[in-house]
Order: sequence, then structure tokens, then C-alpha cells
Amino acid sequence: PSPRMLQQENVFEQFTQVLQAMSLERPLLLLLDDLHWADGASIGLLFHLSRRLVKSPLMILGTYRNEEVVRPLDGRQHPLQGVVAELTRLHGDLLLDLDKLRARTFIDALVDARPNGLDERFRDSLAHHTAGNPLFAVELLRSLEASGALVESSAGRVEQVAAVEWQSLPTRVAGVIESRVMRLTAAQKDVLAAASVQGVEFVADVVAEALRIDRREVIHELSGPMQKELRLVTAIGLQDVPGGRLARYRFRHNLVQDYLYRQLDEIDRAELHGATGMALERIHAEDPATVAVSLALHFTAAGDWARAIRYRLLAAESAARTFAHDQAVEHFEQVVVLQATHCRFIGAVMDVATVQESLGDELLMLRRWAAADTSYRASFDLVAADRVAPARLLRKRLGPDANVNHF
Repeated sequence: PSPRMLQQENVFEQFTQVLQAMSLERPLLLLLDDLHWADGASIGLLFHLSRRLVKSPLMILGTYRNEEVVRPLDGRQHPLQGVVAELTRLHGDLLLDLDKLRARTFIDALVDARPNGLDERFRDSLAHHTAGNPLFAVELLRSLEASGALVESSAGRVEQVAAVEWQSLPTRVAGVIESRVMRLTAAQKDVLAAASVQGVEFVADVVAEALRIDRREVIHELSGPMQKELRLVTAIGLQDVPGGRLARYRFRHNLVQDYLYRQLDEIDRAELHGATGMALERIHAEDPATVAVSLALHFTAAGDWARAIRYRLLAAESAARTFAHDQAVEHFEQVVVLQATHCRFIGAVMDVATVQESLGDELLMLRRWAAADTSYRASFDLVAADRVAPARLLRKRLGPDANVNHF
């Protein structure tokens, strides 16, 4: 052995003897945090200790982020990989994957570490947006306290005193996500960017069609490196649709999806929304009502106003048929806004008077008499020259609190 190796062995043995002597006085717990940042010599010391102290009353507990170890920035194998594999071979399964623990269980323990009055809704939201990731959850809580949304009362209890902006990324969380994204190839970044416009859950088939690449290539990347190594996404399963099966995935953390979406500039975002809308339109051509809301949102973001109105109207009509009157009103109101704002771009694509009348019908079902009356009057003003429509609208207005003199 070289003098350098002999010197290292000597240092390792001195560490071993010190810990051995301490453990004879009382049992020891040695906690090593962030092992993914450790260098080769430190990892070598860890392996030496694990072999030499196996019969001592001492426990070594190390933590590391798997994605940092599986694919380090410099592209070389992380020294911890080999050590973990060897220790597993010698001692069996020693790993505890925190990502597999129930997110809400961890969130409750974290929140309840201090006296608080934070309710179930807050806890559910925190678990939902962080997926129980310890770093994300801790940093998001700190950020909420720094922003003043959470304060400690005079009684020493943490209370929520303001609305929470869940999409706001704490600096350290953004840094962690950015470090993972830096490990992606250009093609992988394109896949995740296209996926991010669909939301937290997305369809690989739509991503492939939007990017005009092979479906198998997208699935290979998502189910391979991005799920198993970088842990950015997770597979949900296959969904049967007329003509095939769709591969569904979700981002492991809402904050990752939000970060990727924010990285898109205005033009990229509009282009991807448009391409995603066209892909969804083709895939669900036999029954577009099932994705009408998504289509309306994508085409609105893309600035394709005619399609945005068409699918928002389809969503409204579908909601009305299933007696979801609140949703129908919301969609019809969106159609009215789109028609009024973008009529110069879409011409006479839709019958505005018919939309106003349909909106009035839904408002009437909700017993919102005044609002229904306003919609009927708006429709009447647009069809006053017609012989039949005004009479029909007058008849509809002869209900509670109706005032036909408005005509």
C-alpha cells in the first residue's frame, strides 16, 4: 500500500477506537446527515466503521437523497452507491425510504412538533403540495411563517392568520428542484415541460403527440430515469379509451410541476397549451365531453378563442344535462366573457343570445331570480327583431320576482 493509503487506514482506525471506547461507557447513536454531499474519503470511513463496529453497542444512522446519489452532477458514480450495495449484501435490507411513508402521517408529526391551531384543511393542503417530502414541508412551513401567513400567538400557539399562497416556492426548495432538473438531458426537459402544462397529473400519449415524438420514447424516459432515479414523476396506470390505452403519470410533488411550468416563457407556454389541446382533441374525438373543461383551458391559454368557446360551451351543456347547475352556470358565464372579449377574433362562431338564454335557464334552476332575469333581458335585446324568441323569453320571465316591464 502507498504511504497515503497507510495514513488513511491509520486515521480510520483511530476513529474506530475512539468510538469503540465511547460506546463501552454508554450506547451511542451516530447520526450522519446529507451523505449525498460526502466525499470519497468520508464514505470510506463510514464503510470502515460499519465493518469494525458491528459488535459494538453503537448505531450509525445516515440520511441521503437518492436522486443525488443515483445521478450526480459530474456524471460519475457516487461513492455511496457501492457502499450501500455492499452493506445491504452483508447485513440485509437496511434502507428506510421516507418517500414511501404516508405523507399525512409525517405532516401531522411535523406540524404538531409545536403547539398549534392549524386545522385539517391546512394539513391536507401541506401534504398535497409537498407529498410529504421532509425538506419541502419544512421549508414551506418556514416560508409561511416568514411571510406572516402563520404567526405564534401570545399563548405560544402557531395560528394561520392570512390566506396561504401554496404555489410560492421557498428559495431552498426551488434550489433543490433546480438541482434535479439540471441532471436532465435536453430531451427529458422537453418531456417534463410539455407534461407540466397538463397539470400535476398528465398523459404520456398527449406529451408524445404534442412534441411529435414516439410514445415509447416518452414512456421509457418517464418510467425509467425520471421515476426510478430522479423521482420526479410516478406512474398512475393505464386508462382505456376508444381506440387504445393512455399511460397516465403524475408529478411526485406539486411544487416540481409548478417550478417547471414557471420556467416556460409566454410563447412556449402558449404553444405547448395549443399542441396539448390539439392532441387531447384528437385522442378524445369520439367523446370530447369527457375532457371538455381541459380542452377549454388549454385553448384559452393558447389564444385559440373559437375552440376555447366551443369546449367551454360543451362543458356547460354537459353539466346542465347532469343537473350540475352550479358548474353549468360557471361555464356559461365563462362563455359570455370569452364572447364579449374576443368576438372580433371569432366572428359569429356562437349564438350569444342562445348562450345568455341558457345561462338564464341554469340560474333559474338555482333560484337566482334576479341574475336569471338579467340574462334573459340580455338575450332579449339581441333577438328583439325575431318573432318567436322574444315571446319565449317573456314566458320564462313570468316567474317569481319577474318584472316584464323591463322589456
